Amino acid sequence: MTSPGQPFGQPQQHGYFAQSGYPQHPQPPYAQAPQPFVQQARPGNDGLRITAAVVNIAVAIYLAVVGVLTVDSVINMTNEEDDYVSITGVVLRGTGALAYVAGAALLILGAVFLLRKRRAGSTLTWIGFAITFLAFVLDSTGAVAWSMESLGRFPHLRDKGLTYFLDSIRLTSVIAGMVVCLPLVTALLPPVKRTLR
Repeated sequence: MTSPGQPFGQPQQHGYFAQSGYPQHPQPPYAQAPQPFVQQARPGNDGLRITAAVVNIAVAIYLAVVGVLTVDSVINMTNEEDDYVSITGVVLRGTGALAYVAGAALLILGAVFLLRKRRAGSTLTWIGFAITFLAFVLDSTGAVAWSMESLGRFPHLRDKGLTYFLDSIRLTSVIAGMVVCLPLVTALLPPVKRTLR
């Protein structure tokens, strides 16, 4: 037998008490689960990030020029017939020139990734700094090695002392070793790193 509130032909289910004529008690709405708290990263400084990318490009242009000038200097020194040609100096300074160009390329790539808000921009700036610093060391060591070998070949140069070695290190290389610190610092500033993903 079916109850008045039950559709005809359906057996009565256990616990079913809803019948016509009796008040229906509305069910309380289901309590919604609280949304999980997601801590958003603090916004970074986009203007500073763009400045860091511009600094990368400016320093990279300077490093590329230094690399070309180093190659030109080595070629000019090897073309002089009367002076002694140091093979060690040529190899070290030539490798340094290539490292300057490689460092410049990495800084430009780092600038591109900084503009695209990628963390690789900071990493490439690090690597570009390291390669440029190595280039400075190779270029300067090659110049000093060239001077030392010249002293062994030309005894009259021994009276010139330490200034002779210091003069052999070009000012452009010293400046390159210093200015490459700028993109490294700007790319690692916390406001810049917060804008990277």
